[in-house]
Amino acid sequence: MSLKEKFKTELDTCTWNLLDKNIERGAVLMIHDLDIIDVAVAIAQDQVQTISNWLNNKQIENIAPEESKVNREGLFEYLIIQPYVVVRKVDADS
Repeated sequence: MSLKEKFKTELDTCTWNLLDKNIERGAVLMIHDLDIIDVAVAIAQDQVQTISNWLNNKQIENIAPEESKVNREGLFEYLIIQPYVVVRKVDADS
């Protein structure tokens, strides 16, 4: 099984408050305008340049601990790629 296939089977959803403990330890990466599976593969394969580009382009955002108290509505897709939790807001249209 490829990493991509593995991550597709592990993809799950949660509400924001379930991410609190991970946000407090600085481990949540919010994905904007990217495929969450592609990001997870890049992290797992330590693709530093690709990840760096995404961070510089604000396509990946490290959620600051003080944001754990922010009430974000809706559902979030997530994958655990130790030591990170990669999340993406689920569109209402999805």
